[in-house]
Amino acid sequence: MAKIPKPEVSFSSGMEEIDAAKAYDADEFNYDPKGYFLIRINPETKRIEVGLCRQNNVILKKWAGDGAKQLCQAILKSGAVSRLDHAAYLGRETLKAEVSIKLGKEYVQDSDLEI
Repeated sequence: MAKIPKPEVSFSSGMEEIDAAKAYDADEFNYDPKGYFLIRINPETKRIEVGLCRQNNVILKKWAGDGAKQLCQAILKSGAVSRLDHAAYLGRETLKAEVSIKLGKEYVQDSDLEI
């Protein structure tokens, strides 16, 4: 595969700077009408599993993969996410699961990774 050259980075003279910490709301939760995800590491296969639920933790569809990139791409292509914040959450959690596997740490959804 050919390498894509990295472009030079420059900043606009009118660039707006945003402090994400001031905009962050730890209590904010917006339900995705397409459902919610349960994420785990399968202890036997050491693969990440993501289940789509609509209620009562009943899994309607399950994806399994070795990394966040392939999982997120497959889930987004399937149309299982309708909200951008939910897609971002899915990316964070699957990457945390991937790092947990690589470091041999326990993965717990919605908890900080203990390093």
